[in-house]
Amino acid sequence: MGDKIRKRDLICELPDELLLKILSLLMFRRSRVEILQLKLNPCYKKTIIKRLVNNAVARSLRELRLEMVYSSFELPESLFSCPQLETLILEKLSLVDVPPYADLACLKHLHLLSVRFSCDESFKTLLSICTCLEELVVRRSSYTNVKIYAVNVPTLRSLSIDNSSGKSRPKGVHGFVINAPCLQCFSIRDSFSNYLRFGNMPKLVRSTVNVVCDVMK
Repeated sequence: MGDKIRKRDLICELPDELLLKILSLLMFRRSRVEILQLKLNPCYKKTIIKRLVNNAVARSLRELRLEMVYSSFELPESLFSCPQLETLILEKLSLVDVPPYADLACLKHLHLLSVRFSCDESFKTLLSICTCLEELVVRRSSYTNVKIYAVNVPTLRSLSIDNSSGKSRPKGVHGFVINAPCLQCFSIRDSFSNYLRFGNMPKLVRSTVNVVCDVMK
């Protein structure tokens, strides 16, 4: 057991850039890369990250998780035409606008954890290309900049919202508008919104609501 721990520590001590290169070489040798998780800081060259993602897409990528620590990042174009991608988890990054030709028709699970968009419309555009989306998780923080999260997803079955991080409410109107008629599971923790609007949810079977809000419809 001691030898295994020492070997693991030696690998962790390698420079992160070298680890990325090793990972890239390993991916070239494998026939399938179904899951790719990257937790990186802003100093990494985006070309290296895009190369890793592109290689994974070419090898039947089904799940991608990116944590970028608030670095502006443009998702590789190949990702938007990845027919196998089912799960996309983005955390702590600033997302460049989704291109108009994008199509994530097979995506079923989308987690947006403290993700910054260029504007409210950019968030709506991302959801609009996920035509089979079943699960959505949104975590808002002081870093995020979307004022009204318009969740208009007819196929959505599970929605989880966390807007409980922060010290004070942002200025202006901000909150969530939810239109998801197929929703079955709904969870929301919200201490900072001043506007919440819910559409009809006839199929809802389980919900957890913990909200402090000025206006709710």
